[in-house]
Amino acid sequence: MTATRAGKHANAVRFGHHQPMFAFTSLLHSTPTRLQFGRSMRVLQMAALLASVVSVAAVCVSKGGEVEFVQDITEVTDDFTLVLEATRADIELFRGDPGSVITQVEAGNRPKVTHRVRPGGTIPTSRLLIETFIPTEYAPRSRAIVRMWVPDGTRLEARGDDVSITIKGPLVNTISISGVIDLTEGDASLTDVVGDFEIDTGLGGITLNRVEGEYDAQTARGSIFFRGSPTVTSVSLLETGAGSIFADISRSPELRVSAAAGRGAILVHDGDEPISGTDISVAPPDGDASLELVTGNGIIDIRR
Repeated sequence: MTATRAGKHANAVRFGHHQPMFAFTSLLHSTPTRLQFGRSMRVLQMAALLASVVSVAAVCVSKGGEVEFVQDITEVTDDFTLVLEATRADIELFRGDPGSVITQVEAGNRPKVTHRVRPGGTIPTSRLLIETFIPTEYAPRSRAIVRMWVPDGTRLEARGDDVSITIKGPLVNTISISGVIDLTEGDASLTDVVGDFEIDTGLGGITLNRVEGEYDAQTARGSIFFRGSPTVTSVSLLETGAGSIFADISRSPELRVSAAAGRGAILVHDGDEPISGTDISVAPPDGDASLELVTGNGIIDIRR
């Protein structure tokens, strides 16, 4: 075997695709004219396949060669509760199929990540505890990415330190999920969600985009974005200490809203010139507000 062929053989074995090497140019010149086009297409397909294998290998090498996926599938009951406890992780929840939960974990430094899936009781289970921890002293720059597909009607209990949580419904549809999100640092983002939530993000921000239900959302220093239709028979509270609040209630223009800013300002856009002040109530005098907006030092911007 010549040195050139030996090098090609080593590359093929390295990428896990050992196939006999062809001299593509001689193959094309030695083929009848009516077969050259079909053979040429096969040559291009083989070249594209080899290029894709090389690109996948390059991605793994660029992340240190230790990027791994860990996947778990657990059967669950209809009255299912998901408990999340995590540090330094980005958690993404999507709508999955009834009767099962799929969990995928990706980390750039997988050996330093502690990930446990603990069903409660028998299978199918009504309670699933998922723990993901990355000790700072062992992996100071590592973060885990946790993706989950959960059935409609899931009850969520999420706690985390330096954790961001994203819940997203499918395209032009929604996911039905309710629960509690308690984060010391990190953002919470809900899009196309129907359900009731208690949210506290500490220093992080809160995004409630196209949501329906009752929401009690608080953050000490982050800002809050709200677009949706809160339940009119109860009171939803959005409160921030040093951040600002943007509330788009154009879907429910008759919604009763009250807003209060300590040392900040309030803007109300109602089709005419914006109304500004520090204590504005757009709720009818004969009824309580269904949405309360409170900030200490920020700005409240209401679009109706």
